[in-house]
Amino acid sequence: MVGNGDQSGIEGWCDFFLYTFTAEDSHRYGSPNCEVAGKLGALMGAYHLLSINGGMGKLISGIGGAPGAKALVIGAGIVGEAATEVLTALGAQVTVMDINTWNLKTIEA
Repeated sequence: MVGNGDQSGIEGWCDFFLYTFTAEDSHRYGSPNCEVAGKLGALMGAYHLLSINGGMGKLISGIGGAPGAKALVIGAGIVGEAATEVLTALGAQVTVMDINTWNLKTIEA
């Protein structure tokens, strides 16, 4: 996300947003295309949004008529699809980005 090791462009974003990263090879029991990685990444992001965990105090599902948190999933492959599935089920407002338009057409968000 940061080109040429230059972190100055991203430091301001980190003050306002929570980022969680997960990769297809991050689960020790899974294959390189493991949907568990996507689901756990989404759950860990929701966990770290809570103020008791040092987050911004946002409830991913919203409450009492308030909208759910906004989530951006980059990549609509197996991991991205699994993350989107969990975030949508929790009530987040999910946006999915991918360069492959076929993946975007098949994912349910």
